[in-house]
Amino acid sequence: MANPTFDIAVTVRERPWQFSLPAWLVLICLVTFTVLISAGAAIYKNAPPIPATVVSPQQEIILTQDNIQSGQETYLARGGQHIGSVWGHGSYLAPDWTADVLHRWGLATAGVLYNSDPSFDQNDLEALSEVDRAALQVKVKREFKTNRYNADTGSLTLTPAQIQGLQQVFDDYRTLLSQGSSIHSIPSNWFTDQTEIRDVTAFFAWTAWAASANRPNAPFSYTANFPPRSAL
Repeated sequence: MANPTFDIAVTVRERPWQFSLPAWLVLICLVTFTVLISAGAAIYKNAPPIPATVVSPQQEIILTQDNIQSGQETYLARGGQHIGSVWGHGSYLAPDWTADVLHRWGLATAGVLYNSDPSFDQNDLEALSEVDRAALQVKVKREFKTNRYNADTGSLTLTPAQIQGLQQVFDDYRTLLSQGSSIHSIPSNWFTDQTEIRDVTAFFAWTAWAASANRPNAPFSYTANFPPRSAL
């Protein structure tokens, strides 16, 4: 007897196409680097400008871009990121220099506006009546929030009160950076050269300006109003 033959239909399912491990790695790298490059471009585009010159209303040069950049280089070369912080980046053993300079600068400017005394301090501010203190703070905010940077000329114009207040900051920091402070973990003789002290203070002052002046066409500063601690 002949064996019957059966035609059996065999259905072969095609395996879905899948990424191999190397392909996944390539895809992840492409996505990651695209995000990093895009973020870097956005940060560069939105970075606060470093003025070519910082001037008075009479166009007298107060600081230059070279002062600010030299101060930044000197600060980092001396291990500044381990002694204090800038814009919140760095060590917390010493003050945040941006916040400290902005606080001192704001108080000194308030003193100039109030009674032409840049040695005005926090106790003087708190001694004022509530109405006088509020009115003075509004004036100081107007001084610092108004962005007087001219992108066409690269110059930043400070008000007369800001200039006098900044000079008080330079005087304070001449002592602080050279003599140090055990309370704030700032070593004695951290800086001894007066030119370096001035340039480092200029760098701190620039970070304070960027933290307080409003971005063009925006209601917040270049650092999104960080740090918040100031006299403003």
